[in-house]
Amino acid sequence: MFKGTATSTDDRTQRSSSALAGNRLVLLGAVSYFCEWVAIIGAGGISVLFKPGTNPTSVLQAYVGHSDAFAWAAGWFSVVLLGRVLFAVAVRHALARSGHQDPVADLGVLAMTVGVVFEVAAYALVMGAAILADHGAKADVVTAIDASASSVESMLWGPTGLAVVSISWAMLRSGMFSRALSGIGLFAGTLMLLEGLAFSAPRFADVQGALQIGVPLMWLWMIWTGVVTWRRAASS
Repeated sequence: MFKGTATSTDDRTQRSSSALAGNRLVLLGAVSYFCEWVAIIGAGGISVLFKPGTNPTSVLQAYVGHSDAFAWAAGWFSVVLLGRVLFAVAVRHALARSGHQDPVADLGVLAMTVGVVFEVAAYALVMGAAILADHGAKADVVTAIDASASSVESMLWGPTGLAVVSISWAMLRSGMFSRALSGIGLFAGTLMLLEGLAFSAPRFADVQGALQIGVPLMWLWMIWTGVVTWRRAASS
């Protein structure tokens, strides 16, 4: 009896997995997002967004002479970071085409978009601080804008974490992705969501650093999901 039940469950899982509609845009979205490293490296690491209390002179020195590089990086980010949105939209589309239209996935797309907007806005402020620094702005002015940029950037974690949790949950409920893959996404998203919900304050800097392990886990989840949907597209 138990053996027969297990076999039936396996058969249902295989049928569900085989019904997954492929979508190459999932992986393309992830790759586009990872292209942010082109600007990070090309702009010299963008070593700004300082901790509160940093000497304003040190903040000013980090910005002086970098207005062109930071402006280019901000523009680059405004395009390639949309890869995260493309990723979310493509996963939702793959689920819908497979017969699993899920409003939770719709929430994931919206939340991912909000996270990207916060991140793009943060680096637009970095660009502004660099331009002011190169045109004679005082250290306290540049420091204030840097603090604003840092604050805006910290707002990306909650929405992005919610997006990853939502999409992973929709993937799990569909039964078309492995539990391991969905579980990685749920864990990664929960860590980022927790940071956004409770640990944005500067005094929780150590906790924030620990919760950042969710970011490389999100990368793994995105790549793995992209490969799965790409291979499904290739075989269909």
